[in-house]
Amino acid sequence: MYVVIQISRAHSSGYENMGTMVFTTLEEVANYLQNDWYESFCEAYNYPSDWDEEDMGGPFPSKESFSADAIQKAFGKYNEARMFDYYSEYCGLKPDEIIVQRKM
Repeated sequence: MYVVIQISRAHSSGYENMGTMVFTTLEEVANYLQNDWYESFCEAYNYPSDWDEEDMGGPFPSKESFSADAIQKAFGKYNEARMFDYYSEYCGLKPDEIIVQRKM
């Protein structure tokens, strides 16, 4: 079983909104992140065209960054993978985070 935690923070106030989803397989997690989450994130924030690499601390991640193989590698020896957690110098916080937890 896999739990996906999505955290979004308001740029102005830092107000945090968190949601969780549960999936049976890693492939289901990858399908959700690559299709539903990635597409809606890009559309809502006009990414990657408005992405500021210097401000966010790195390049905009590709869709392949959220594949089952990429998630598996991110776990390493731990049961938690941080798939999206860019830090914004401008905002002074991570405006959006995706954390995948593997439950045994």
